[in-house]
Amino acid sequence: LSVRGARVSTEAPFKPGDQVALSLRLPKQIRSAEIAVATVRWTKDQFYGLAFRRLSLDAYDRLKRFVAIASRAVA
Repeated sequence: LSVRGARVSTEAPFKPGDQVALSLRLPKQIRSAEIAVATVRWTKDQFYGLAFRRLSLDAYDRLKRFVAIASRAVA
C-alpha cells in the first residue's frame, strides 16, 4: 500500500485498464478511506496492482499518515 496505489488479492476477474472503486479499512481508523477510481495496472494470478486515480483530499491525507506510520514500524 502506498498513497499512489496498492497490491490487492481478489477472485474477481480484472484485467489491466479496468477501473474500480474501493473502500480501504485502515487499522485504528473509524471510517474507511474511499478511493473513487483506481486503475488496474497489472495482474498476476489473483493479485492486482492498482493505481489510485481519484480520491478525496481526506482519504489521501489519511493514507499518507498510515503509510508513514507503517513504514516506521517496519524500519
